Amino acid sequence: MKSTSVLIIAGVVALMAGVFAQGNLPQPVQAAIQDLSQRLDVPAEQITVVTMERVTWPDTSLGNPQPGQVYAQVLTEGYRVVLEAGGAQYEYHTDTGATVTLVEPVVGSGPAPPAAGEDDPVLRRLSLIRQARTLSGRTPPSACHSPARATRRSRRQATG
Repeated sequence: MKSTSVLIIAGVVALMAGVFAQGNLPQPVQAAIQDLSQRLDVPAEQITVVTMERVTWPDTSLGNPQPGQVYAQVLTEGYRVVLEAGGAQYEYHTDTGATVTLVEPVVGSGPAPPAAGEDDPVLRRLSLIRQARTLSGRTPPSACHSPARATRRSRRQATG
């Protein structure tokens, strides 16, 4: 009886390992692995899936809206995927096709990898500053210094 239980458990473990082999993953998850592989310039085989869950996003931003972009307000099926490479974890959101978006590295896992082909050091530095402000809870200057606030301040200085 004991040997039968051990064989069943070993079979389930082997089956689960096969399920999460990269070739058996859903296409959107494979697309996220390929994107991270290109960003980090590492082989896809060195990237592991930490978690993967089906979700319904409220719109086509896939839960990761970007400033200045407009998104269709339709429920969008997809996945929330956490990948690991080189000791750092990265969260991706996908639809059920090939659209993937890197949200941010999981907190404490290091800076976001550069976008594939991104090599402008000034843009990279600005991106890192923005990420640091977001992680520290500081509001970006553009949100603090609105034109209306500046107008009120100049009126107070003129009258006071």
